[in-house]
Amino acid sequence: MKYTNTAKEILKTVGGEDNIESLVHCMTRLRFVLKDESQADDAYMKNIPGVMGVMKKGGQYQVIMGNDVASYFKELQKISTFSTNANTTSSKKKNPFEAFVDIISSCMSPLIPALLGGGMIKVLLILLPLMGLLDAKGQTYTILAFFGDAPFYFLPIMLAYTAAIKFNVTPMLAVSVAGIMLHPNFAAMVTAGDPVFLFGIPVTLASYSSSVIPILIMVWLMQYIESFFEKIIPTAIKSFMKPLLIILISGFLALVVVGPLGTYAGELLSTIILGIQDKAGWLALGLMAAFMPLIIMTGMHWAFAPIFLIASPATPDILILPAMLASNIAQGAATLAVSLKAKNKNLKQISAAASISELVAGVTEPALYGVNLKLKKPLYAAMISGGIVGIYIGITGLKSFAFAVPSVVSLPQFIGGGSNINIFNALVVTVGSFLLTFILTWIFGFDEEPENAPVPNSEAENTVQSGSGDTKKLLPQLLVKSYR
Repeated sequence: MKYTNTAKEILKTVGGEDNIESLVHCMTRLRFVLKDESQADDAYMKNIPGVMGVMKKGGQYQVIMGNDVASYFKELQKISTFSTNANTTSSKKKNPFEAFVDIISSCMSPLIPALLGGGMIKVLLILLPLMGLLDAKGQTYTILAFFGDAPFYFLPIMLAYTAAIKFNVTPMLAVSVAGIMLHPNFAAMVTAGDPVFLFGIPVTLASYSSSVIPILIMVWLMQYIESFFEKIIPTAIKSFMKPLLIILISGFLALVVVGPLGTYAGELLSTIILGIQDKAGWLALGLMAAFMPLIIMTGMHWAFAPIFLIASPATPDILILPAMLASNIAQGAATLAVSLKAKNKNLKQISAAASISELVAGVTEPALYGVNLKLKKPLYAAMISGGIVGIYIGITGLKSFAFAVPSVVSLPQFIGGGSNINIFNALVVTVGSFLLTFILTWIFGFDEEPENAPVPNSEAENTVQSGSGDTKKLLPQLLVKSYR
């Protein structure tokens, strides 16, 4: 029932079904594209049960719901009709940077559950042999290894689908082109290393498994190829001639032109990141860890995914995931301090739950939006300690050897490199970030409302009618100070 009632209130607060162009969801957010954002009531939205916050970014009206977002999305589907096409975008003109972030986020966000699932399997494959629960030379280990590798190895195929939705390309044609790039016979040619020619033109021998940039460029280009053939091919033969020509030409371009260019672009990006790490890693990691909460608030955190996926899942990440470890632990420590110091019982409970979610699972939104951002000072404490610990990360060169949201449970992702020094540094980061943030939060304190704080008249007058008479309620009066 809570999902239904909340979904109804959200629908009304964004201006009703007629104001929705499209709606999709990521791991924690409902991402609306509204015809008129001015019809949405931000202040009221934030007081709806289950809503943690509101963010406007890249032409989207994002309602932050946390881990239950899929349940709310299903209820919205039941009570309204709207497009779920991720390609639908706001008519508001975006600057080039916003457009780029929108493309990367739209294509990468749907893949995150698969990547996290594969990454956590890799974490288990590190942890279980160390505990003596799994033989690293056995068949079970070998099979589970390709369970974990599959989402990464076939990443271009998954990206081909999401990018096709974004660029309005026929999805199965884009997937077919990605399949050409990953075909076992082509992979065998790459391994052999002998010269390969297609129509007499040399083919660059590059491995596209786990790559990001080549397929994104290729699918972007396919929108123009498909549009061209849609216009010139006669209707009588379009059903077979159009897909024939699209696959033939797109496959040729993918292997001869676009794929190599994308590979070189990825290598250049990797070189830049490694250069930053080598020359000023302490500063880069300090800033990244300090401002990670703000990056998450803008919804850009998964737009960084191509940075740690440009090479392969076997290549350790030295920037994003280590910075997220410091930031996530800091957020969890801040909310734990709030829980222990707060006098408001509801705030204590919410903070404790948010702390467990953050520290154990690395789920940021409940801690960030439900507690730290509202109270402000705990957020400042987390950012300061994240920056300080981030400098240590940069100096020591901490690396993540698996793709997983950094948390206490996923610490085995930092085991690797042929010695114990990396996991030791990860433990130092974890303990240091926790203790420093907890102490700073306790010293800074925070302003909390009394448990029975009166509701201002201006808010008390803000009522919303639910679908039936027995569900009419005054939401701000119930939840204006809930600190969800």
